[in-house]
Amino acid sequence: MVRHLSYIMLLILCLSGFTKLSAQTRHALFIGISNYPAYSEWNSLHADNDSSILYKIFTAHHMQWHALRNEHATKAEITNTLNRLLAIVQSGDTLLIHFSCHGQQMEDDNGDEADCLDEALIPYDAEMRYEKGYYEGEHHLRDDELNRHLLDIRKQIGNRGLVIVSLDACHSTSGTRKDKEATVRGTDYIFSSSGKGQALAQSPQRTRYIDTPLDENSRMAPLIVISACKSYQKNTEVRVDGEYYGALSYYLCQALMHCPFGNIKQWLRMLKQQMQQNLRHQSPMIESTLPDIL
Repeated sequence: MVRHLSYIMLLILCLSGFTKLSAQTRHALFIGISNYPAYSEWNSLHADNDSSILYKIFTAHHMQWHALRNEHATKAEITNTLNRLLAIVQSGDTLLIHFSCHGQQMEDDNGDEADCLDEALIPYDAEMRYEKGYYEGEHHLRDDELNRHLLDIRKQIGNRGLVIVSLDACHSTSGTRKDKEATVRGTDYIFSSSGKGQALAQSPQRTRYIDTPLDENSRMAPLIVISACKSYQKNTEVRVDGEYYGALSYYLCQALMHCPFGNIKQWLRMLKQQMQQNLRHQSPMIESTLPDIL
């Protein structure tokens, strides 16, 4: 009888340990900037409103919330946080990274872009214009840099997990002016060390984004990338009940209010449908290494 009880207790301990090891955690990292320094030339946004609604919806879906806002969302702190997440995430986890900030195109620095342009997200300490010896783009978060972090995280999470990146920013539009009804999250001024920024901005064939296939590997976590608009379109904020929100942030919350997070296809379809129905001048872009996601 004693042996039987001991065996049962050992079995329970083993099973509980396996459950703990195999449990999957959902992480959400929010990076948002409402107020940039005046010297940077970036206009103010309503990213704090995005943070408020996303926090509620992500925690309702049992996601562990991590956030960098305003002066805490510097290039160095974003990099450090991505490295800390790499140390935290485990096999089978889900990680959603959401950016609410400005975006800008900049001249490619390593020759890997067919259109000669990198896309960059704008941390708190990034400035709009190149000035040799003063600011040369070191605080821009280039797509190449973000991709390197994502590759490391995807390898750590493995093919049983998932990484989602949502970008409530634009890369080639005018963030130095305001429309009558909305704030624009980006600029049509291309960050250029050669001084050709204005000329590039006036050349449509050079500002049309050329898709680079997402990195696929059967041993890495699948990747879904959701962009608020194409890189040559405006990404405007939307006004709801007197408050402004990033378009992607708001409609992402709407989709997740009506769909379980685990049903990726359902809420992605609803998100895309709502944005297409309500935003006439921009087209959301959804890319994925998963087949038939939409």
